[in-house]
Amino acid sequence: MGSKPHQIAWYQRNREQILAARKERYAAMTAGVEYKAPKRVKAYQTKDEREAYMRRWREANPDTFVRLGAGVRLSGAAYNAMLAQQGGRCAICGDLPGCRRLAIDHEHAQPTVRGLLCFRCNTALGSFQDNPALLRAAAGYLERHQSRHLMEA
Repeated sequence: MGSKPHQIAWYQRNREQILAARKERYAAMTAGVEYKAPKRVKAYQTKDEREAYMRRWREANPDTFVRLGAGVRLSGAAYNAMLAQQGGRCAICGDLPGCRRLAIDHEHAQPTVRGLLCFRCNTALGSFQDNPALLRAAAGYLERHQSRHLMEA
């Protein structure tokens, strides 16, 4: 199993701490003392702090690629350009993203990116199997039932 470049870089930056922790564990095991791992400090505490942490990370790593499978890759710069082109909103409903970033919508048959969608719109398209005929049928169904409801009121 080969290591990825970012894993190698992380190891090289943290090598001293890793080796010190290994020595501490080994010393505890050979002395017959139960080793207790130190508690890790979270980089974020609340949902807002996590969102801010992730935003800072994305800004610090703009060239990071987002992999979508099927050979589709999008760089952070391309994602940000597409986000700016859409006004920072979902391409379907126009909502601003909440705690999650907008999903990268892509065609499954061909590796092409269509746009950025919120979680709800992205899962809705997936539920309708990216089929426009099914989406039109669902819209017609809703419109028929909505007009009945309005007539009864």
